[in-house]
Amino acid sequence: MKKLVFLALVFLAIAVAGAGQSTIGLPAIRNFPNTEYHAGTQVWGIGQDRAGRLYFANDDGLLTYDGGYWHLYPLPNRAAIKSLAIDTAGRIYVGGEDEIGYFSPEEGGILRYHSLKEKLPVSAQQFADIWNIEIAHGDVFFRTNEALIMWKHGTMSTLDAPENWQLMTVADTALFAADKDRGLYVYRGDRWEELCRPEVPLHITGILPYRKDSLLVTTLKKGLYI
Repeated sequence: MKKLVFLALVFLAIAVAGAGQSTIGLPAIRNFPNTEYHAGTQVWGIGQDRAGRLYFANDDGLLTYDGGYWHLYPLPNRAAIKSLAIDTAGRIYVGGEDEIGYFSPEEGGILRYHSLKEKLPVSAQQFADIWNIEIAHGDVFFRTNEALIMWKHGTMSTLDAPENWQLMTVADTALFAADKDRGLYVYRGDRWEELCRPEVPLHITGILPYRKDSLLVTTLKKGLYI
């Protein structure tokens, strides 16, 4: 009996020693409650600029963190920001319900919002949430479920969804969009082209480079396609 007790104590000591060393070599992780950053609990997207500052698409606006301080920049209509993207000039493009534009730093580093909503055709100035933003070849693309919006050379243009735009993403330097019924589109030569129409409607959730000449397409419930 004493031998069993001794072995149990040895195993317990080894386990405690192992647990004490389990964090060696691992990065420190810190959680920030919303009582510390004073904004909404839900974050929809994250970006980082060249200086290392972090930007969060938050229910209460654009949330920034420089490693020491948090700051919140609400949209003019106080809508939730559902997406963001940062270009090489440091502009932070954002999208919310019925609002579209970008933040840029002024003197002292304070961000100022510039709305692009008035650049849209009048018929397109009411829209639901902008779910994602991509920057491709210097142009900025915004996606709602109803339309793809392009900001290029000071002009806004839109492409209505055949049924419902479910995805827009860059894969292997090309820009793709997916419609619920019509499948994949690719942006080439300043226009969207239908690329591949599935035999049955698919909810495409992602597109990734696969080998040298193929793409891996993920779907919500229908598996993977090449």
